Amino acid sequence: MTNDPLQCWACGATSPCPELIGRGTHCPHCQRDWHSCRQCRHYAPGKANDCKEPVAERVADAARANFCDWFQVALNPHDRFSAPTPREAAELAALFAMRAPEASAAPCHSPKDHNVAARLKVEQLFE
Repeated sequence: MTNDPLQCWACGATSPCPELIGRGTHCPHCQRDWHSCRQCRHYAPGKANDCKEPVAERVADAARANFCDWFQVALNPHDRFSAPTPREAAELAALFAMRAPEASAAPCHSPKDHNVAARLKVEQLFE
């Protein structure tokens, strides 16, 4: 197949990529199936049948071995579903963090005041 290492979709461990990935091929580290949707390059949660191939049949459990003829191994599938790095997590937290109201800001008493305050908060995001 290729000399590139194969990364397991489940545990993220890398192993030499076998010549043939059949229904019984599994990760030597965690024993999870490799001939599964989660290890396939066509796997796309949210698309029809969770697959980029429009004519692929539905697979009930994307983590289990299957007989899909459209299977093509993804060498780094774990990267698609891994948790964000600490830097990415900090950037997301900063983006969605609620800013404390400034001391000089008047409290919102009417819907109009609330809308103005909300708009100011949104505009501050893009400064």
